[in-house]
Amino acid sequence: MPWFGVPVLVGLVSLVFPLRAELAAPNLGSFFELLEVLWPVALLAVMLLLSHRIRTRHAGEGGCRFACWCLAGWAFIGGLALLLVGHQQDLGVAVRKPGVVVSDMAVAGAALGLLVGRYDVERSAEYAEARRLNRRLEFLNDLLGHDVRNDVAVVDALVQGLAADYGSDERFETIRRKVDHVTELIHVARELNEAEVSDAELRSVDLSAAVQKAVDRAREGFPEATVRVEGEFPASVTVRGDSLVGSVFDNLLRNAVQHGGEDPEVVVSATVFDEEVRVSVADDGPGIPDSVGEDLFGEGTTAEGSGGTGLGLYLVSRLVDRYGGRVEVEENEPTGTVFTVRLPRSR
Repeated sequence: MPWFGVPVLVGLVSLVFPLRAELAAPNLGSFFELLEVLWPVALLAVMLLLSHRIRTRHAGEGGCRFACWCLAGWAFIGGLALLLVGHQQDLGVAVRKPGVVVSDMAVAGAALGLLVGRYDVERSAEYAEARRLNRRLEFLNDLLGHDVRNDVAVVDALVQGLAADYGSDERFETIRRKVDHVTELIHVARELNEAEVSDAELRSVDLSAAVQKAVDRAREGFPEATVRVEGEFPASVTVRGDSLVGSVFDNLLRNAVQHGGEDPEVVVSATVFDEEVRVSVADDGPGIPDSVGEDLFGEGTTAEGSGGTGLGLYLVSRLVDRYGGRVEVEENEPTGTVFTVRLPRSR
Protein backbone atom coordinates (compact mmCIF):
# COMPACT_ATOMS: atom_id res chain seq x y z
CA MET A 1 0.00 0.00 0.00
CA PRO A 2 1.41 3.46 -0.88
CA TRP A 3 2.62 5.48 2.07
CA PHE A 4 -0.06 8.10 1.36
CA GLY A 5 -2.67 5.53 2.41
CA VAL A 6 -1.22 5.12 5.90
CA PRO A 7 -2.79 8.29 7.39
CA VAL A 8 -6.10 7.40 5.72
CA LEU A 9 -6.03 3.92 7.18
CA VAL A 10 -5.11 5.21 10.63
CA GLY A 11 -7.91 7.77 10.53
CA LEU A 12 -10.51 5.27 9.36
CA VAL A 13 -9.50 2.72 11.99
CA SER A 14 -9.77 5.42 14.65
CA LEU A 15 -13.32 6.19 13.52
CA VAL A 16 -14.51 2.64 14.20
CA PHE A 17 -14.94 2.95 17.99
CA PRO A 18 -16.81 6.29 18.14
CA LEU A 19 -19.09 5.32 15.24
CA ARG A 20 -19.82 1.90 16.65
CA ALA A 21 -20.50 3.38 20.08
CA GLU A 22 -22.85 5.96 18.59
CA LEU A 23 -24.71 3.42 16.48
CA ALA A 24 -25.16 1.25 19.55
CA ALA A 25 -26.68 4.13 21.53
CA PRO A 26 -27.55 7.11 19.29
CA ASN A 27 -27.36 10.36 21.26
CA LEU A 28 -25.96 13.18 19.16
CA GLY A 29 -27.97 15.73 21.11
CA SER A 30 -25.15 16.01 23.66
CA PHE A 31 -22.21 18.25 22.78
CA PHE A 32 -19.67 15.72 24.01
CA GLU A 33 -21.39 12.87 22.17
CA LEU A 34 -21.18 14.93 18.97
CA LEU A 35 -17.54 15.85 19.68
CA GLU A 36 -16.62 12.18 20.05
CA VAL A 37 -17.58 11.65 16.41
CA LEU A 38 -16.45 14.96 14.92
CA TRP A 39 -13.02 14.94 16.64
CA PRO A 40 -11.56 11.98 14.71
CA VAL A 41 -13.26 13.17 11.50
CA ALA A 42 -11.59 16.60 11.84
CA LEU A 43 -8.20 15.05 12.57
CA LEU A 44 -8.60 12.71 9.61
CA ALA A 45 -9.17 15.77 7.40
CA VAL A 46 -6.02 17.42 8.83
CA MET A 47 -3.98 14.26 8.16
CA LEU A 48 -5.25 14.06 4.59
CA LEU A 49 -4.30 17.70 4.03
CA LEU A 50 -0.79 17.21 5.43
CA SER A 51 -0.26 14.03 3.42
CA HIS A 52 -1.39 15.70 0.21
CA ARG A 53 0.91 18.66 0.90
CA ILE A 54 3.95 16.44 1.40
CA ARG A 55 3.16 14.26 -1.62
CA THR A 56 2.70 17.33 -3.85
CA ARG A 57 5.85 19.14 -2.70
CA HIS A 58 8.27 16.23 -2.49
CA ALA A 59 6.94 13.80 -5.11
CA GLY A 60 7.02 10.82 -2.77
CA GLU A 61 10.50 11.46 -1.35
CA GLY A 62 10.65 10.68 2.37
CA GLY A 63 7.20 9.09 2.26
CA CYS A 64 8.24 6.07 4.28
CA ARG A 65 9.63 8.26 7.06
CA PHE A 66 6.49 10.41 6.96
CA ALA A 67 4.26 7.33 7.36
CA CYS A 68 6.46 5.99 10.18
CA TRP A 69 6.03 9.23 12.13
CA CYS A 70 2.26 8.91 11.73
CA LEU A 71 2.25 5.32 13.00
CA ALA A 72 4.67 6.19 15.81
CA GLY A 73 2.45 9.02 17.05
CA TRP A 74 -0.65 6.85 16.77
CA ALA A 75 0.92 3.93 18.66
CA PHE A 76 2.64 6.04 21.34
CA ILE A 77 -0.27 8.32 22.28
CA GLY A 78 -2.77 5.50 21.83
CA GLY A 79 -0.70 3.17 24.01
CA LEU A 80 -0.29 5.87 26.64
CA ALA A 81 -4.07 6.48 26.66
CA LEU A 82 -4.68 2.72 26.97
CA LEU A 83 -2.39 2.52 30.00
CA LEU A 84 -4.09 5.48 31.67
CA VAL A 85 -7.58 4.09 31.05
CA GLY A 86 -6.52 0.68 32.32
CA HIS A 87 -4.96 2.24 35.42
CA GLN A 88 -8.16 4.18 36.15
CA GLN A 89 -10.25 1.03 35.81
CA ASP A 90 -7.89 -0.88 38.12
CA LEU A 91 -8.49 1.82 40.71
CA GLY A 92 -12.23 1.34 40.36
CA VAL A 93 -12.77 4.62 38.56
CA ALA A 94 -15.49 4.33 35.94
CA VAL A 95 -14.33 5.46 32.49
CA ARG A 96 -17.10 6.33 30.07
CA LYS A 97 -16.59 4.67 26.68
CA PRO A 98 -12.93 3.68 27.21
CA GLY A 99 -12.58 2.46 23.61
CA VAL A 100 -13.66 5.84 22.29
CA VAL A 101 -11.24 7.65 24.62
CA VAL A 102 -8.29 5.54 23.52
CA SER A 103 -9.26 5.83 19.86
CA ASP A 104 -9.61 9.62 19.97
CA MET A 105 -6.28 10.01 21.73
CA ALA A 106 -4.60 7.68 19.24
CA VAL A 107 -5.82 9.64 16.23
CA ALA A 108 -4.63 12.84 17.91
CA GLY A 109 -1.21 11.20 18.29
CA ALA A 110 -1.26 10.24 14.59
CA ALA A 111 -1.98 13.84 13.63
CA LEU A 112 0.84 15.03 15.88
CA GLY A 113 3.15 12.45 14.30
CA LEU A 114 2.27 13.79 10.86
CA LEU A 115 3.21 17.31 11.92
CA VAL A 116 6.59 16.07 13.16
CA GLY A 117 6.96 13.97 10.02
CA ARG A 118 6.26 16.95 7.80
CA TYR A 119 8.97 18.94 9.58
CA ASP A 120 11.39 16.01 9.32
CA VAL A 121 10.77 15.41 5.61
CA GLU A 122 10.96 19.10 4.66
CA ARG A 123 14.15 19.69 6.66
CA SER A 124 15.71 16.60 5.09
CA ALA A 125 14.76 17.84 1.63
CA GLU A 126 16.28 21.26 2.37
CA TYR A 127 19.47 19.63 3.64
CA ALA A 128 19.73 17.47 0.50
CA GLU A 129 19.21 20.54 -1.70
CA ALA A 130 21.86 22.46 0.25
CA ARG A 131 24.34 19.61 -0.24
CA ARG A 132 23.57 19.52 -3.96
CA LEU A 133 24.14 23.26 -4.28
CA ASN A 134 27.37 23.02 -2.28
CA ARG A 135 28.68 20.36 -4.64
CA ARG A 136 27.80 22.56 -7.60
CA LEU A 137 29.55 25.54 -5.99
CA GLU A 138 32.63 23.43 -5.33
CA PHE A 139 32.67 22.39 -8.98
CA LEU A 140 32.37 26.01 -10.15
CA ASN A 141 35.04 27.00 -7.66
CA ASP A 142 37.43 24.42 -9.09
CA LEU A 143 36.51 25.50 -12.61
CA LEU A 144 37.30 29.14 -11.83
CA GLY A 145 40.46 28.24 -9.95
CA HIS A 146 41.97 26.02 -12.62
CA ASP A 147 40.55 26.11 -16.14
CA VAL A 148 39.39 29.73 -16.31
CA ARG A 149 42.35 31.18 -14.42
CA ASN A 150 44.81 29.22 -16.54
CA ASP A 151 43.17 30.48 -19.73
CA VAL A 152 43.30 34.05 -18.43
CA ALA A 153 47.01 33.60 -17.64
CA VAL A 154 47.60 32.41 -21.21
CA VAL A 155 45.82 35.48 -22.60
CA ASP A 156 47.93 37.74 -20.36
CA ALA A 157 51.15 36.09 -21.55
CA LEU A 158 50.11 36.41 -25.21
CA VAL A 159 49.29 40.11 -24.76
CA GLN A 160 52.66 40.74 -23.14
CA GLY A 161 54.33 38.96 -26.08
CA LEU A 162 52.41 41.05 -28.61
CA ALA A 163 53.32 44.22 -26.74
CA ALA A 164 56.99 43.21 -26.85
CA ASP A 165 56.80 42.47 -30.59
CA TYR A 166 54.79 45.46 -31.74
CA GLY A 167 55.63 48.06 -29.13
CA SER A 168 53.48 49.96 -26.70
CA ASP A 169 49.83 50.26 -27.66
CA GLU A 170 46.89 51.53 -25.64
CA ARG A 171 44.84 48.57 -26.85
CA PHE A 172 47.32 46.15 -25.28
CA GLU A 173 47.18 48.08 -22.03
CA THR A 174 43.38 47.96 -22.07
CA ILE A 175 43.43 44.20 -22.57
CA ARG A 176 45.90 43.78 -19.71
CA ARG A 177 43.73 45.88 -17.39
CA LYS A 178 40.73 43.73 -18.27
CA VAL A 179 42.78 40.57 -17.69
CA ASP A 180 43.85 41.88 -14.28
CA HIS A 181 40.22 42.68 -13.48
CA VAL A 182 39.08 39.16 -14.45
CA THR A 183 41.91 37.62 -12.41
CA GLU A 184 40.90 39.68 -9.38
CA LEU A 185 37.25 38.75 -9.88
CA ILE A 186 38.12 35.04 -9.99
CA HIS A 187 40.23 35.34 -6.84
CA VAL A 188 37.55 37.18 -4.85
CA ALA A 189 34.76 34.93 -6.16
CA ARG A 190 36.65 31.82 -5.01
CA GLU A 191 37.21 33.29 -1.56
CA LEU A 192 33.57 34.35 -1.33
CA ASN A 193 32.45 30.89 -2.34
CA GLU A 194 34.74 29.31 0.26
CA ALA A 195 33.38 31.67 2.91
CA GLU A 196 29.77 30.85 2.00
CA VAL A 197 30.10 27.05 2.05
CA SER A 198 32.69 26.68 4.78
CA ASP A 199 31.46 24.95 7.93
CA ALA A 200 34.87 24.70 9.59
CA GLU A 201 35.02 25.62 13.25
CA LEU A 202 36.82 28.80 14.21
CA ARG A 203 40.26 28.45 15.77
CA SER A 204 43.08 30.62 17.06
CA VAL A 205 44.80 32.43 14.18
CA ASP A 206 47.98 34.48 14.32
CA LEU A 207 46.67 37.88 13.24
CA SER A 208 50.13 39.46 13.14
CA ALA A 209 51.37 36.93 10.60
CA ALA A 210 48.17 37.18 8.52
CA VAL A 211 48.38 40.98 8.27
CA GLN A 212 52.11 40.97 7.49
CA LYS A 213 51.60 38.45 4.67
CA ALA A 214 48.77 40.58 3.29
CA VAL A 215 51.04 43.64 3.35
CA ASP A 216 53.80 41.72 1.55
CA ARG A 217 51.33 40.53 -1.11
CA ALA A 218 50.04 44.09 -1.61
CA ARG A 219 53.58 45.44 -2.04
CA GLU A 220 54.33 42.73 -4.60
CA GLY A 221 51.02 43.02 -6.45
CA PHE A 222 50.91 46.84 -6.52
CA PRO A 223 54.49 48.10 -6.98
CA GLU A 224 53.18 51.53 -7.96
CA ALA A 225 51.75 52.02 -4.45
CA THR A 226 53.43 52.68 -1.12
CA VAL A 227 52.20 50.29 1.54
CA ARG A 228 53.72 50.84 4.95
CA VAL A 229 53.09 49.71 8.50
CA GLU A 230 52.85 52.53 10.99
CA GLY A 231 54.63 51.85 14.27
CA GLU A 232 55.63 48.41 15.43
CA PHE A 233 53.01 45.81 14.64
CA PRO A 234 52.16 43.72 17.74
CA ALA A 235 53.71 40.27 17.62
CA SER A 236 51.88 36.98 18.21
CA VAL A 237 48.40 38.42 18.57
CA THR A 238 45.76 35.74 18.00
CA VAL A 239 42.08 36.04 17.11
CA ARG A 240 39.26 33.61 16.45
CA GLY A 241 39.19 32.90 12.74
CA ASP A 242 40.01 30.47 9.95
CA SER A 243 42.15 30.24 6.82
CA LEU A 244 40.42 33.29 5.30
CA VAL A 245 41.52 35.85 7.91
CA GLY A 246 44.23 37.07 5.56
CA SER A 247 41.62 37.64 2.85
CA VAL A 248 40.05 40.38 4.97
CA PHE A 249 43.23 42.46 4.77
CA ASP A 250 44.04 41.43 1.18
CA ASN A 251 40.75 42.95 0.08
CA LEU A 252 41.06 46.05 2.27
CA LEU A 253 44.55 46.74 0.95
CA ARG A 254 43.46 46.14 -2.65
CA ASN A 255 40.52 48.48 -2.12
CA ALA A 256 42.81 51.13 -0.60
CA VAL A 257 45.20 51.02 -3.55
CA GLN A 258 42.44 51.05 -6.17
CA HIS A 259 40.76 54.04 -4.54
CA GLY A 260 43.92 55.88 -3.50
CA GLY A 261 45.51 58.97 -4.97
CA GLU A 262 47.63 59.25 -8.10
CA ASP A 263 50.57 57.71 -6.24
CA PRO A 264 48.63 55.62 -3.70
CA GLU A 265 49.93 55.57 -0.16
CA VAL A 266 48.36 53.06 2.22
CA VAL A 267 49.07 52.98 5.94
CA VAL A 268 48.40 49.93 8.12
CA SER A 269 48.32 50.21 11.90
CA ALA A 270 47.14 48.09 14.81
CA THR A 271 46.14 48.57 18.43
CA VAL A 272 45.77 45.73 20.93
CA PHE A 273 43.27 45.89 23.78
CA ASP A 274 42.43 43.38 26.48
CA GLU A 275 39.41 41.98 24.64
CA GLU A 276 39.99 42.90 21.00
CA VAL A 277 42.45 43.91 18.30
CA ARG A 278 41.88 46.85 15.96
CA VAL A 279 43.63 46.92 12.60
CA SER A 280 43.26 50.06 10.47
CA VAL A 281 43.90 50.45 6.74
CA ALA A 282 44.03 54.10 5.60
CA ASP A 283 44.27 55.42 2.06
CA ASP A 284 44.83 58.88 0.58
CA GLY A 285 42.10 58.80 -2.04
CA PRO A 286 39.11 61.12 -2.53
CA GLY A 287 37.00 59.29 0.03
CA ILE A 288 33.74 57.38 -0.30
CA PRO A 289 31.37 58.92 -2.86
CA ASP A 290 27.86 59.86 -1.75
CA SER A 291 26.40 57.53 -4.40
CA VAL A 292 27.68 54.51 -2.44
CA GLY A 293 26.47 55.64 0.97
CA GLU A 294 25.16 52.91 3.26
CA ASP A 295 25.54 50.24 0.55
CA LEU A 296 29.33 50.27 0.90
CA PHE A 297 29.45 46.63 2.04
CA GLY A 298 26.61 45.48 -0.19
CA GLU A 299 27.12 42.70 -2.70
CA GLY A 300 28.19 44.14 -6.06
CA THR A 301 28.44 47.76 -4.84
CA THR A 302 30.98 49.76 -6.85
CA ALA A 303 31.72 53.44 -7.25
CA GLU A 304 31.38 54.85 -10.76
CA GLY A 305 34.61 54.39 -12.68
CA SER A 306 36.31 52.48 -9.86
CA GLY A 307 36.98 49.36 -11.89
CA GLY A 308 36.43 47.18 -8.82
CA THR A 309 34.50 43.92 -8.63
CA GLY A 310 32.02 45.02 -5.99
CA LEU A 311 32.73 41.84 -4.04
CA GLY A 312 35.84 42.70 -2.00
CA LEU A 313 34.22 44.75 0.77
CA TYR A 314 31.21 42.43 0.77
CA LEU A 315 33.57 39.53 1.46
CA VAL A 316 35.29 41.56 4.19
CA SER A 317 31.96 42.22 5.88
CA ARG A 318 30.85 38.57 5.70
CA LEU A 319 34.13 37.26 7.10
CA VAL A 320 34.39 39.78 9.93
CA ASP A 321 30.79 39.02 10.94
CA ARG A 322 31.67 35.32 10.97
CA TYR A 323 34.58 36.04 13.32
CA GLY A 324 32.37 38.00 15.72
CA GLY A 325 33.90 41.38 14.87
CA ARG A 326 32.86 44.49 12.99
CA VAL A 327 34.22 46.99 10.46
CA GLU A 328 34.17 50.73 11.07
CA VAL A 329 34.64 53.38 8.38
CA GLU A 330 35.68 57.00 8.86
CA GLU A 331 37.28 59.84 6.89
CA ASN A 332 41.05 60.14 6.79
CA GLU A 333 42.91 63.41 7.21
CA PRO A 334 43.44 65.34 5.03
CA THR A 335 41.83 63.05 2.43
CA GLY A 336 40.93 59.42 2.07
CA THR A 337 39.19 56.72 4.06
CA VAL A 338 40.11 54.60 7.07
CA PHE A 339 38.72 51.09 7.48
CA THR A 340 39.14 49.69 10.99
CA VAL A 341 38.61 45.98 11.63
CA ARG A 342 37.78 45.09 15.22
CA LEU A 343 38.24 41.41 16.07
CA PRO A 344 37.86 39.71 19.45
CA ARG A 345 41.09 38.25 20.79
CA SER A 346 41.51 34.51 21.18
CA ARG A 347 42.31 33.26 24.67
